[in-house]
Amino acid sequence: MRSFYGDCSYSFSIKLLILFLSSVLCADEYLISYRYLVHDTIVTQQEFLISHAMTSCSGIPEKSIIFTSHKNESIKQTILRHHEEFIEYLEKLGIYIRSQSQTTQMQYNSFIEITFKTHCFQIENKNNSIHITYLK
Repeated sequence: MRSFYGDCSYSFSIKLLILFLSSVLCADEYLISYRYLVHDTIVTQQEFLISHAMTSCSGIPEKSIIFTSHKNESIKQTILRHHEEFIEYLEKLGIYIRSQSQTTQMQYNSFIEITFKTHCFQIENKNNSIHITYLK
């Protein structure tokens, strides 16, 4: 039935549906950084930071990776559960390695710092999986 102002109810429902679908289907943007320290072949410190981006990230979507996730599991928990795969993914994107080694009185000491500097990623939750896409 046509309303007094034209077909406003129909157009309003279409706009509302488009707004809802765009918010659900659109990937969220996150800032991710990772760092760990190795002292004499023992990992002494591990730091994984993930936060929601406050402003939209500009960049071209590059390589992506898909992880399975459980119900009620956060993105950080899912990534930490797939820790080794995620490290290999970051290595392909580029990491920074700083190494120091010294020998003092016949004793060898080594220090290695591996860092993936903060970069923007698009993360999309789909049916029990998380799609992570690097923005270059």
